[in-house]
Amino acid sequence: MNNMSTFWGAVFIVAGTTIGAGMLALPLSSLDIGFGTTILLLVGLWAFMLENALVYVDCCKHEGHGLSTAQMAGAHLGVYSKLISNVAILGLFLALLSAYVSGGSGILHAGIGKSLGTSRELVTVLFSGVMGFILYFNLRVTDFYNRIFFALKICFFAVLCFYILRSVPHISLPNLPRSPSTLTLVTATGIFFTSFGFHGSIPALINYMKTNNNKLRHAFIIGSLVPLMLYILWVFVAQLGVSFSGNDAISALSTGAQPNDLLQALNKVVNTTKFYAVAQIFSLLAIITSLLGVAVGLIQFLKEQFTPHSTRHVAEVATKVTQNKFDEMPSVTAGIAAFSITKIVPLAISLLYPSIFVFALQFAGIALAIIAVIIPNMVALKLSRNKSANIRGGKPLAVFNLAVGGTFIIGQVLSLLS
Repeated sequence: MNNMSTFWGAVFIVAGTTIGAGMLALPLSSLDIGFGTTILLLVGLWAFMLENALVYVDCCKHEGHGLSTAQMAGAHLGVYSKLISNVAILGLFLALLSAYVSGGSGILHAGIGKSLGTSRELVTVLFSGVMGFILYFNLRVTDFYNRIFFALKICFFAVLCFYILRSVPHISLPNLPRSPSTLTLVTATGIFFTSFGFHGSIPALINYMKTNNNKLRHAFIIGSLVPLMLYILWVFVAQLGVSFSGNDAISALSTGAQPNDLLQALNKVVNTTKFYAVAQIFSLLAIITSLLGVAVGLIQFLKEQFTPHSTRHVAEVATKVTQNKFDEMPSVTAGIAAFSITKIVPLAISLLYPSIFVFALQFAGIALAIIAVIIPNMVALKLSRNKSANIRGGKPLAVFNLAVGGTFIIGQVLSLLS
């Protein structure tokens, strides 16, 4: 695979991983805070998450290859930090995958499962099984399917926006009845934060691009800028459509709604069978691309945990992990165990709690803050004392990021407890 193909593959993985939960959860979590506040939060969190991704890359560059935050924490911060990082990574990945399996199977069941008389549980199992089949192959195969799904997603998104904008009586800034509170603002911030969370895939992408850091930075910038633009457009279109759907629909969406509830509210405005089908396909593609990116990160993380290795050949192991070369791993069971956990645990959670979508995303935000902000910036803070380490922003930026990340975690914990 040539360099440009690899570069655009990384862009699609970043964008595809990011555009998933965000596209479906943003309108649901932003109804009470208004369009203007939503845009400010989106732009601010995009810049913050991108900056932290670039700090992560600089920390990995110092080591010479892609490392999970757990590896970085173990090497620079000690065993307890590594344990916290491991728990946070596992919690993040499993929460996101559970949300995606729950959301995806819910959309499939509403679209074709009910008409075929198929139970929600069977649809969940089948959806998880098909995703597992794609993930069983190496990252290049996953990358190939991800590009196809991403391209289709953009096409269906354009058609979706066309239907809504054509159907509303007039186009203006969304005018929704708002009752914002500190709790709703904190909850929305958690969802928005998670919507820019591609950081779990960074180690795999670093090894995939052979540690070409300049191109990797550009891939992160382009790959995350695409979701930001689409998020702003989608929030505008979705809030505009919902504002004409009636007070009953607006009230229903403000209280524990699921992705399919949003589609039904918008369908009241457009009121065509074709629109509902397009909306369901788009939502499903958004979840699939995000699921694939997150699952790639979890498989690599678990193989890293199950594979005994010394620091002397960790780079070689990381490369084989990225390529999914099971037979070349020190332990054949490492790949099997990693793949099994990636599929079985989210499937079980989705079967037990089919309406876990929004809650799982907010919980994932706490774990994401630990692995994308707290651990990398603690490592950056330590490495910045070494003049030979070229870490962006040095100590001042690391301290700022840690302060913002810590405040975010406290706010999300209090929100969940409420």
